[in-house]
Amino acid sequence: MGNYGAYISHTPDKIGYPLNLVEGYAMFYLMKDLNDAGGIQDYVDGKIEEISEKMTPEQIEQSKVFAKQWKDTHPPLSFFPDKLGD
Repeated sequence: MGNYGAYISHTPDKIGYPLNLVEGYAMFYLMKDLNDAGGIQDYVDGKIEEISEKMTPEQIEQSKVFAKQWKDTHPPLSFFPDKLGD
């Protein structure tokens, strides 16, 4: 998720994805919910700052709306198999 957000916001542009600051910012905005799990908060905060420098306030608000929609429609994945059921 972090790599995708960085690549679509061209921070850096290593793959050539089309520039999409709104979705790139949203990916990192969502990662703030991890509350520094794995020690990534400084990285997340730095990317949010780097991306936001290229954005208008309206784009940042669009990113927050996109992030909420993404979170509502993409439940978290688990690396652990279900303990009950199939």
